[in-house]
Amino acid sequence: MKEIQGDFMFFCGRNNRPLGDSVWSYLGEYLGSRISPDFIDFGEWRDSCPNNKIPKFSAVKGKSVVLFDSIVSEKAMMEFITLVMAFKKQYLAHRVIAVLPFLLTRRCDHEEPEYNYEINYLGFYLELLKFAGVDDLIVCTPHSEAMGKKCEDLGIRFHPAYMDFSRAIKTIIPKEEKIVFYSPDQGSISRAVFHAKHFSGSLVLFNLKERKLNNQTEIVSADKEKVSSIVTNCQQEFDYKGIDYFSEEEILGAHVVIIEDEMSSGGTANQTAKKLKSAGAKAIYFAFTHPVCVNGWKYTLFDQEPFARVLAGNTIIRDQSNRTWGKVLDVSTAETIASILYKVLTPGH
Repeated sequence: MKEIQGDFMFFCGRNNRPLGDSVWSYLGEYLGSRISPDFIDFGEWRDSCPNNKIPKFSAVKGKSVVLFDSIVSEKAMMEFITLVMAFKKQYLAHRVIAVLPFLLTRRCDHEEPEYNYEINYLGFYLELLKFAGVDDLIVCTPHSEAMGKKCEDLGIRFHPAYMDFSRAIKTIIPKEEKIVFYSPDQGSISRAVFHAKHFSGSLVLFNLKERKLNNQTEIVSADKEKVSSIVTNCQQEFDYKGIDYFSEEEILGAHVVIIEDEMSSGGTANQTAKKLKSAGAKAIYFAFTHPVCVNGWKYTLFDQEPFARVLAGNTIIRDQSNRTWGKVLDVSTAETIASILYKVLTPGH
């Protein structure tokens, strides 16, 4: 067993306690009896002024604090920052490791001049986390590389925890079948390749899309030279030869898996699945890490039932109104997050 880099305490916020409990349970398996969760007494005064307390505040000084929560609202963002400041600046923790399976401002990261009308919420929130005292940040399946780059600029050690659906996919796709991992854009190729490497002989096919100023995206055609350059660069970068541009010939008769970072309305995934089906796919599967689930998503995602199976992570709690009675297979992100956290807490990583 590796030695822990200093004593640490584990605290869980209020927005995804079931996942937090699962993460520290996995840590318990890695670390034996050395891991135990600590308690935040959440509350407020009668006038709605916050009144959260840390019962073991006197034990925090000089320790590493792991603070876990899914940031699903602006209120949760403010509460998390306040807790970080309390641990670091009031109770003098040596180190604060923020574990955010889901981060509300994940997509608000555009710095290009044409998007100046959008506030860069992601960058500003990361700056607030740095000011509050965060030393390390773990986020599950970040939306883009912008998050890691901003953390690097700020001096926050960034540790992405990429969701792995491989074991679940292997249980639902019959052996010896042709498998294609479909990437709807260039940015999703890395996720597709990560999973394809677990399935011998599988292909990664990609399309190209662009985001319009109305926040809608659409597939765009690319010249052969650009496609060839992307294929060559991706094959070298990801050390995987089975990457190519979208082809109906390769889709025909294949079990096609779409891997995305999140699902909001379900509209894009539904339309993509229908197009893949019309191209001759034998079956289509949709896997996503973050179940954002905006109003009406079930009606949109499952319109005409284009999917053989849908797999969802649990970085956000799906309450009763967002349950599907067997249409969605829940896949926990706990082991993925715990394995990254274990590396952060042990020397040499």
